[in-house]
Amino acid sequence: MLNRIDAALVPGAASPVLEFGAYRLTPRRRELLHNGSSIRIGARAFDLLTALASRPGEVISHAELMRCGWPNLVVCDCNLKVQIAGLQKILGQTPSGGRHVASVASRGYVFVAEVRVLLPATTPLEEPREPLPATSTFPAQQTVLPAQRACVGGWQ
Repeated sequence: MLNRIDAALVPGAASPVLEFGAYRLTPRRRELLHNGSSIRIGARAFDLLTALASRPGEVISHAELMRCGWPNLVVCDCNLKVQIAGLQKILGQTPSGGRHVASVASRGYVFVAEVRVLLPATTPLEEPREPLPATSTFPAQQTVLPAQRACVGGWQ
């Protein structure tokens, strides 16, 4: 399943939707929905949620999450704890009564909720266009202006 999520997040690939419980996360649109309603979430919290939800069941280190939320910045680890606590508050409990994100002592965090990857439906192929006519509709003799000859290497 991780390969499907990773492949779906590759630039140029179809934009996936990560669904867990009543939530839908669309990373490319930077959108989090709960039962169809938009949820306001900060940029760092969104980046951390995307990193965690795109790798469910995998422990992601504190260092990797810090690079994800604060690229090229040196900040205190307490910032990560605050953002994760904020995510816990926003997401609430899973249907089974647990949390979506769990702390793994001295290692990092893991997204414990079940994630489904939804890829957008592809559009059917276009109907074939009518074939081009067998005979040309161009005039039998074309007039070539001197300026055109110069542009194409002086052909005659």
